[in-house]
Order: sequence, then structure tokens, then C-alpha cells
Amino acid sequence: MIDQNVSHVISTLALLLLVYNHVFFYGFQVFGIGTGIVAVYVWMLWSNPSSWNASRYILVTAILIAAAVMVRGLHTGYPDNFLLWPLVFLLARAQPAWSRVTTSLAVLTGVVIVLLSCTDKISYGDILALIGVYISIRSLTLLKAANQENERQLAELKQAHAELQEAAVHSMRYAAITERTRLARDIHDGLGHHMTSLIVQLQALKLIFGKEPAAAEESVEELLKVARKGMEEIRTAVREWSDDEKGLGIIALKGLVSQTQSNSKLQIEFFQHGNISEWTLERSTVLYRILQESLTNILRHADADHATVTVEEASGRVRLTVADNGSYNGKKPLESGFGLSGMKERCESVNGHCSFSFNKPQGLKVEAVIPLT
Repeated sequence: MIDQNVSHVISTLALLLLVYNHVFFYGFQVFGIGTGIVAVYVWMLWSNPSSWNASRYILVTAILIAAAVMVRGLHTGYPDNFLLWPLVFLLARAQPAWSRVTTSLAVLTGVVIVLLSCTDKISYGDILALIGVYISIRSLTLLKAANQENERQLAELKQAHAELQEAAVHSMRYAAITERTRLARDIHDGLGHHMTSLIVQLQALKLIFGKEPAAAEESVEELLKVARKGMEEIRTAVREWSDDEKGLGIIALKGLVSQTQSNSKLQIEFFQHGNISEWTLERSTVLYRILQESLTNILRHADADHATVTVEEASGRVRLTVADNGSYNGKKPLESGFGLSGMKERCESVNGHCSFSFNKPQGLKVEAVIPLT
């Protein structure tokens, strides 16, 4: 691919050859005007097309046409129509924003060239070639501009995708932290309270138990050890869950369910079958987004008051099922809108699949299956 500067140098040499091939034979005045025309062309060629506007194109075109007509007035034998050929080519490379103006100016320049050619014995095949070259250059310019616009939009899409991925991770972390906090609070307020009460009661029992004091004391001591050990384990678990920043998989899903249920009237049951392994961030994100989209659809469109979320692992795959008791009756096929298509595409991105079916007796079932490796 030829460098742009090299292309400009070649075009400049072609301009010089085109104009100065004739001006030396027609006097100093024609030479001076031809030099001025070349200077304008070189300026147009090397300047940034984005710095131009409609007024500048109109002004430059008028000056160059006037200069060509002036050359005709000074010397009728000079083939002055060639002086305007580069103008047609340079108008063809204008920015798409000025297409209407530059196309009109190119047509005007072509008409002037035809009028000047009437006495220059130029073939009309050359005129047709000029038109063909203009169309080619214009098409390439528009194609280049379209490619640049596509690249710009692609870069923006990539940036937006990266921001969405980062937002997904943050939302998953928030859901996971929320779920851990809830679990920690439940353990502390529930089991922790009972364990503390057990310790107090056993200590009192140690003081008032009169029969077989030796055996009772030994038994109570053992119970106290077990109770204190359990309390220490609870404190350790709460401390670890509060400090842990991992576990974006099943915990994030539970956290999302808890958030959705607390912020709406939808009752959601969460079922976990079997042992759940630690998922990769990519797969955690896919499952989280599918569950999020499914719950959003239920709240917006399903007119449901109950939903079930089931997660299970088997044969190296994880299966996520979201079912509701909404208004879908299975009589009409689902319209695969942006949300449903997005869920399918997310599953396919990790070699999985997503299906939608009628949840008897009423409602919709979403089933996503993705491989763990």
C-alpha cells in the first residue's frame, strides 16, 4: 500500500508535468497564471481535507475556473481545459460532509471543461475517462471514510464492552458481598446467640448439678469445650467471609436473587443441587448476566408472582434454570428480542447453549447449560 506522502509527491509531479508541459510556449503571462494554478492545486493536495468547508471549496473552484478562462482569453491556442482536470480529481477526494457541494462543483467544472474543449480538438472519450476517474476517486474516498467511521465505532463498542464487563464484575462482587453479609448476620444473630446461651446454661448447670458431681463436672466440661469450639469456628467463618473477595459464582447468584426479591413483590426460590465448584470469571459473568436478564424479563413482562432458580453441576457442565408462573401460555412462539438473543449469544460465547420453553401449567422456563472447561 502506497504511503499517503508518497502519493502526494507523485500527484504533485503529475500536476507540474500536466501544466508546465504547455505553459513555456505561450508567453510569460500564461506561465505566471499556470504557476499560480499549480500553487493552488499543491495547497489543496497537501492540506488536510477535514480543514475544508463549503465556502472554501466554492471560492477555490471559482478562482481556478476564472484562471482557466483568463488563460483562454490570453491565448486561444493553449489547451486550457487540462488546467481544470486536477480540480475535478481534488473535488472527488473531499470529505463526505461536503459531498453535495463538491459534487455540484465537479459537475460545473466538467461543463466548463466541455465548453473549453470545443475548440481544443480533444476527444470526448477523454471527457468520459475524466468522469470515470472522478467516480472512482469519489467512491474510494467515501469507502475510506466509511471504513474510518466503522473503525471509530468499533473502538467505541470495544470500550463500551470493556466497561460493561467491568460493571458486571462490580455488580457480581456487590451481590456476593451482600449475600455474605446476610449470611454472617444470620449466623451471628441466630446460631451465635444460641451458642452463647448454651454456654451460659452449661455454666449454671455446673454450679447447681448435685448428683454425681464428678461425672457431671466432667460432662459439662466436655460440652463447654464443644460449644466454645463451635463459637470459635463461627467467628472464624464470619471473619473469612467478610474478608474474602472471591467466590463470584454461586454466591453472586444467590445475592442477585436476594436483591431482586427484596426490591420487588416477586417470590423467588433458589435451589442448589449437588456440590458446586469454583467457576471461572468468564463463566460466572455469563451465568450472572443470564440470571439477571431472566429476572428482569419476569419483572417487566411475565406478570408473575413466583419464580424458581435452580443451579446444578453434572458431567462437567453447569445448568441454570429460571422458571416463572407468568402469563406465557406456549400458544405463540417467543419473539426473540435483544434480551433473549443476548442470553443465547452469551452461552454460545463459552460453547454452551440456552433454550426457552413453556413452563407448565403457566409461565416461561429459561435453561442455560455451559461447560465448565
